[in-house]
Order: sequence, then C-alpha cells, then structure tokens
Amino acid sequence: MNETTYQQALTIMNEEINNLQNTVDKLENIPTEVQYLMINNIHQLHNWLCTQEEDTELMQAIVKWKGQASMLNGFNYISKQYENVAQKCRNIIVPGIIQTTNGIGMVATDNDVYQSIREYYVNYDPDKMNPQPKQNKPIKKKTRTKTEPKGKFTELDKEQTQNSAEVEELTLF
Repeated sequence: MNETTYQQALTIMNEEINNLQNTVDKLENIPTEVQYLMINNIHQLHNWLCTQEEDTELMQAIVKWKGQASMLNGFNYISKQYENVAQKCRNIIVPGIIQTTNGIGMVATDNDVYQSIREYYVNYDPDKMNPQPKQNKPIKKKTRTKTEPKGKFTELDKEQTQNSAEVEELTLF
C-alpha cells in the first residue's frame, strides 16, 4: 500500500479520536454512563482501524470520505444495524438475544463489529449513511362506526363484544 495513504488515514483517525470527547459532549440527552461506553467502544474501533495497515481499500476510503464519514457515525451505523436485527427478534426466543422490559439487546462479536465498520467506510454513501431526518406525516385516525350485531344476543354477549372491541383498540397502540 502507498505509505502516504496509510499515514493520511492514521492522521484523520487520530484527529477524530482527539476530538471525540468534545463531539460526544455536544450530544444532548445522553447520560454520562452511555457517553463513557460510546467513547470506549469508538476507541476500540479506532485501535482496530489503526492495525489495518495492509487493507488498502479501507485506508483509501477513510481518506476519501474525510469530513463526511467518521468513527462516531460508523458506531451509529453499526448500532442501527444491530437494532434492526434485534427488532426482528423481539417476539421470538433466539440464543444471544437479551429481552428486557425496556427493549432488547444483542451480543455482537468483535469480528462482526470490525467487519461492519469496514463495510461502513468502504461502501460509504453520503445519501444513505447519513440520511436527512424524515418529516413525520400526520397520522390519520380511523373512525370506527359501531354496528349492532345481527341476531339475538344476551346482555353477556353484548358485554363480551364491547370488551373485545376495547381490547382491539388497546393493542393497536
């Protein structure tokens, strides 16, 4: 590999890591404990990237996307990948998936994470990797008309029908 490409990539990564604390401090509503974990994980990504001297394609991508792709955005990219997988596993029991009352978590191997950060840089597309926030469309509320059931029903049947409609409404949200 071209020695200067690796040196350029190393300089870019070192500048990012040196500015990381300031960047994370600017993020709002993130508890200190979570900031610490983010910084620690990004340092691990940085250390791994710095050892990839022989990966010409990766180093060229880091240099090419300077100022657009970053380790912090790469970390967010990886987190989103695993969040999407975890969401698919939400209602099934899968080994390695940790279900909690507040969400779901997954164990990711170092190798998988390193391959994901490599994929982030090599396949970087500014339009796809850092999309503009979507504007939320207003949700149209469906109106339900209440119809009387046909046939003869007892008071108990009517009560059960009303209760099942209430349950349906609750499970929609």
